[in-house]
Amino acid sequence: MKALRVVYCETIYRSSGSSSPNARGRLERAGEVRYTTATPMPTLMERFEADYKTAMKAGERLRIDTLRLIKAGIQRVAIDKRKETLDEQEILQVLSQQAKQRQETIESAKRSNRPDVLAQATEELTLLKSYLPEPLSPETLTQLVDEAIKAVGTNQGQIMKYVMGKAAGTADGKVVGQLVAARLKTG
Repeated sequence: MKALRVVYCETIYRSSGSSSPNARGRLERAGEVRYTTATPMPTLMERFEADYKTAMKAGERLRIDTLRLIKAGIQRVAIDKRKETLDEQEILQVLSQQAKQRQETIESAKRSNRPDVLAQATEELTLLKSYLPEPLSPETLTQLVDEAIKAVGTNQGQIMKYVMGKAAGTADGKVVGQLVAARLKTG
């Protein structure tokens, strides 16, 4: 996800400096141009920080804890990769991994009949999904799979790599794998 950057061009004018009544208020072009940028869209980390501060002020305990876990997960991956900061795509990978963990927790809580854990994991998953981009529709994924088959052939691993590269964090690997396997079976 790229941040939007808008550039405004502003031409600088100055008064003519003449003291005659006719020249008063008339502007001459000074010959210089100033470029300013609009406020860019906040990065995911900036959104986390802003939401964290808001949650702290409001005293929303679950939101605070979830955002702390997100930030800790991002920092852990950054340390593993020996980077100071992660780019947006890497942050989205961390978020999708944490969303997948919450989904597994929800399934486990349903099986073991734990409504307290289920409620907490559901709220955490809702928060995580608010930061993730919209998932691709099955029709779009099918088109990507067809495109991949044309581009790389019928090797399932190559097709998966192609589709997941194009989907860029907006598709679940399990769903893509099922689509690829079904498409390869039908020919």
